[in-house]
Amino acid sequence: MYDLPALVDWVCLATGYDKIAFIGHSQGNGVGFLSLSLGHRPELGDRLSCFIALAPAVFAGPLTHGFPFTILRKVKWKTWQRIFGVLDYIPLMRYSYDYVPPLIFSTMGYTMFAFLFEWTDTNWLKRRKNKMFRFTPTPVSSASIFWWCGEGGFADRQCTMDVDLPRWWDEHFPPLAIYYGGRDFLVRAEPLLERLETKENHIKVIRSEKVPLSEHCDFYWAADAVEWCFSSFMEDIESTRPASDASSEPQ
Repeated sequence: MYDLPALVDWVCLATGYDKIAFIGHSQGNGVGFLSLSLGHRPELGDRLSCFIALAPAVFAGPLTHGFPFTILRKVKWKTWQRIFGVLDYIPLMRYSYDYVPPLIFSTMGYTMFAFLFEWTDTNWLKRRKNKMFRFTPTPVSSASIFWWCGEGGFADRQCTMDVDLPRWWDEHFPPLAIYYGGRDFLVRAEPLLERLETKENHIKVIRSEKVPLSEHCDFYWAADAVEWCFSSFMEDIESTRPASDASSEPQ
């Protein structure tokens, strides 16, 4: 809850803008939804001209009902630390990155993620796959992965928020655009859209777009990602740009 406000403050300071647009994918927008919620930093919304959420990570998808999530959600933190590490998640990966030949490392990375998340390379340029997975997986916090997969986490609760609360966000929330994939089984956008219509209808939803062919990470990995929705991102940003910033140039 500290990183995003600090990031927004720094970018506003560096550019001279009072407000900036925020685009987040999956966990990136999940942090945004949490940061803007009541009890955290709802006033952060006053610094954002719009919030573009790609594959919004608020409600878990059907994939989290199967293996290995059904096992991981039962693992307590102390046990998790012994198995997956205290600081880095699976520290062995860091050493593998340094010493395992790139082609072998990237092949193992793709195979692991394809199994865990049912990703495929259907929409990718095949020649880029080894390059992408040379850097995936990357070092990440073990505690962060526990929050998403371990006991009491996202996969266990099926939602990042408390579904029993009457309201999650207030009037500070910026204009919201949601893009989600028709072949994304890790998260679900439909319950979020329903919530926005029924309990959070004070939020201005400027766009809700389903990309039928998109899997979870295809918003940036698919060969056709630019044609699918990048021009729409620009429309969302420009349509919500403050009048005071419309004619100004970034510093």
